[in-house]
Amino acid sequence: MAIVNVVRTQRRKMMSDPKSPMLHTLKQKPGEAKTYNLKRLASEIETVGALSSEDVQHVLQSCVRSMKTILRDGNRVKIDGLGTFYITFRCPGVATEKECTVKSIQRVNIRFKVSDTMRLVNDSTATTRGGDNNVEFSLIKLEEKTTPPVPPVPPADDEEDPIVPPAGDDEEDPIVDPTL
Repeated sequence: MAIVNVVRTQRRKMMSDPKSPMLHTLKQKPGEAKTYNLKRLASEIETVGALSSEDVQHVLQSCVRSMKTILRDGNRVKIDGLGTFYITFRCPGVATEKECTVKSIQRVNIRFKVSDTMRLVNDSTATTRGGDNNVEFSLIKLEEKTTPPVPPVPPADDEEDPIVPPAGDDEEDPIVDPTL
């Protein structure tokens, strides 16, 4: 089982209120999560299946196209073991029935409800240790940001120039084989 690194952060309880009290929260360590696109996902599937990476990519691209059409028609897409995709929309309330038209719809969203078999569990609080859906978290400290070194102050005009060592040293010289 892989370990997901998390770090402590602080944020305001009400983010828009600068006087709101600060809360301590955890979040995944920045920069550690990878994003899998269709090509990379197809390569992963290829290693465990009988299809080539290209075949898997074509199947996934066809699945995405079909899902888009099905959702556009107002239907739901349920993928067993994964979850259900469906649409929602935002429509503010209005005073009269005549004002309530399809032009009132401000935004259409695609939502996803995860399947119970796909739900992940925090391994440190799970009743079954090391289960298939358990995620192990490790709390780490972010490296303290060090202050950049202060650049040297150039000498005044009346001072002598400092002695500068010659450029290059033995570590940069290539190793020469004496047998050649």
